[in-house]
Amino acid sequence: MEYIVASPVSLDAVTTLDRLIFPVEEVWDSLLWKEMLKTNISRVLIAKSDGAIKGFISFYNNGKITKLGVDPKVRNLGVGSTLLALAIECLDKGDFSAKCRNGSSLHVKATNKIAIKLYLKVGFVEDSNVKDYYGQGSDAIRMLRVRS
Repeated sequence: MEYIVASPVSLDAVTTLDRLIFPVEEVWDSLLWKEMLKTNISRVLIAKSDGAIKGFISFYNNGKITKLGVDPKVRNLGVGSTLLALAIECLDKGDFSAKCRNGSSLHVKATNKIAIKLYLKVGFVEDSNVKDYYGQGSDAIRMLRVRS
C-alpha cells in the first residue's frame, strides 16, 4: 500500500470511494472534495494499491479531522490506522503543526463502535455527545486528542 497526498487528479476516485463507503446523506459532493484538495488549510491523504484508491482521510490545519474512509475490501488490514497515524503526524510534527497547537478533534457516529475503538487506540478521548449531528436520530460523539 502506498500512502500519499491526494491531488486533483485523484478527485473522481476519492468521490467514488466516498459514495461506496458512506450512506448517501453523508457523502460529500465533488465541489467539497475539490476545495479540500486545493486549499492550503486542508489536506487529503490517500492509500493506493495497484493504482486504485483504497482509503482516504481529510483534515484541516487546525486539527479537525473531517473524514476517514476505507474500502470495505481492505478493512482490518491497517489502512485506516495508517492513514490516521499519518494525519496525526502531519498535525503534530509536520507542516500543519504550527497551526495545530492544541491537538485534534473529530466527530464519529455514536453507533460506529469500530471507528470509536480505533480513535481511542490512538489517544482520542470522548468529549461530548452531539444530538442529531448526522441527521434526525443519528448522534455523534465528539472526540479530542491532545497533541503529543
